[in-house]
Amino acid sequence: MGEIEFKNNKTLNHQFTLAFSPDLIKNIPLQLQDIFVQQPDGFLAINFKVFGLYSSPKTDLTEKIAKGAVNQLLNKGLKGFFKH
Repeated sequence: MGEIEFKNNKTLNHQFTLAFSPDLIKNIPLQLQDIFVQQPDGFLAINFKVFGLYSSPKTDLTEKIAKGAVNQLLNKGLKGFFKH
C-alpha cells in the first residue's frame, strides 16, 4: 500500500506502508514492535518514504526503526533507573 508520485526530473517521492500479520510480528524483537501501528484488520504497520534520484534512492525506514529501538531501550533503562 502506498502512494507513488512520478516526476520528470528522475526523482522518487513515494509513501509506502509496510504491514505484518500478527503471527509474523511475533518474530520481531520486542524493542521494535512498538514502532508498528495496529491496523483495523489486525495487521501491524509502519509508514515510510522512498525518495531521491532513481539512480540512488533513499528511504527513512532504517531511521524509523533505529529511532524506535533507541527509544524503547531508553524507556526501559529509565524505568529501571527510577525503580531504585
